[in-house]
Amino acid sequence: MEFIFKDQHHEDAYNQLIEEADLTEIELKQPSALLRRQLAFLYLIALFQDDYIHYEGEAFYVEAYEELSLGGPTYLLEACMGEGTYPHEQILYIAKKLLQGDVIDIHTSLEEYSSFIKCAIHLVG
Repeated sequence: MEFIFKDQHHEDAYNQLIEEADLTEIELKQPSALLRRQLAFLYLIALFQDDYIHYEGEAFYVEAYEELSLGGPTYLLEACMGEGTYPHEQILYIAKKLLQGDVIDIHTSLEEYSSFIKCAIHLVG
């Protein structure tokens, strides 16, 4: 899967999350449907890691056990049951929907991020 990144910081944040996930090369080259949804989720939240630090006091991180576990401002996953007010909340809502396997309406108030959302949707398949 070829990703497009907003900037070097987005790419670095995504790569950090992938490194924390401790995935094998085989898993990355031939991801399961669940792993594709997880990668799309990480790709989208990586866009706003600085905002999560600034507004929430910490960034998201991954802990690799038998299953992947998400740490950081995870309370936002419940708080963003709706679409949220701020872009970092809105993208989290979309990322969560992708992770759950839900259909995403690409027409959101995050038009400037639509290419990244489309990329994540394409990854999920």
